[in-house]
Amino acid sequence: MTHDKFHELDEMREKDEKLFEAAVDLLFSIGFDNFTEEMAAEAMHEAKEDFDVSNPSVDDMLTLVAKMLVLGAASELRSFSLTVLLDYIAEKGWRA
Repeated sequence: MTHDKFHELDEMREKDEKLFEAAVDLLFSIGFDNFTEEMAAEAMHEAKEDFDVSNPSVDDMLTLVAKMLVLGAASELRSFSLTVLLDYIAEKGWRA
């Protein structure tokens, strides 16, 4: 079963390795159990509100998209147990 989960994590990592790294970093920096769907939704809402639609810039848009992607990836990683994620990292690491 763990190897099935590893396969799912491998797929996620292969899609975008930097995004995977950023999501793992986020989860570990705030605490795996502290990251909730409500927290992600609130952070996404705040990121949207901080975006200046009256004077948008490419940099601001890229920052907003990056925040959304990292929060989404962290939410996806959070669907795995901490044990599975730690076993995966112990076996395969999380940084390139």
